[in-house]
Amino acid sequence: HGFSRWSSISFSHEGHVVCESCHNPPSAHYPGACVNCHAPVSWKQIDVNHTDFTDCIACHASSLGHYAGQCSDCHTTYDWWIIDFDHTYYTDCLSCHETPNGHWPGECSACHSTEDWLEITFDHITYTNCKACHPRPDGHPRGQCSNCHTTDTWLIPTPTPESSVALPLLPEVDEDHVTRPEQPATDEPTVRATPAPTSAEPTIRETPAP
Repeated sequence: HGFSRWSSISFSHEGHVVCESCHNPPSAHYPGACVNCHAPVSWKQIDVNHTDFTDCIACHASSLGHYAGQCSDCHTTYDWWIIDFDHTYYTDCLSCHETPNGHWPGECSACHSTEDWLEITFDHITYTNCKACHPRPDGHPRGQCSNCHTTDTWLIPTPTPESSVALPLLPEVDEDHVTRPEQPATDEPTVRATPAPTSAEPTIRETPAP
């Protein structure tokens, strides 16, 4: 303090490294030594070596709506913009990632693989609400896909329709005893052939008149 005015304060912090001997850390502040971040010559000059630091949330608060876990699970201490996260065995994708607009609202891991996002496999068995994920093709009839298609194969089964008209049963035909139908009668006259005379009949000759 200055002798002429108590509010005039000037102190050379050079060489002083134990800040806690005079200053109390702010509430919920990093509990370590001030010189780990601040420079004695200028309090606003902050430089901390994050190498080998993994407990980021001890100093930094998570962003609103951000992953609630440890920052070092994704970020690196030497470059904040280098993000690498091992998704192996993680299935609760929605705890970090938002569902794209118009996308299926279910869990991402039900279709996508955590090892390769482009590898998509979904077990459609017992699923009948196809329209929840798939849009209807242009010009396609309306209605639920599962009314025609199956989850086992997308091909549409086309069974042969059965006739509802009862046809009379025909008797079995014995080929050895086939009854031929009679020829229908016509209006044309029947021509009968006259048999030629035989030699057994006598020949009559007429006697001329005298």
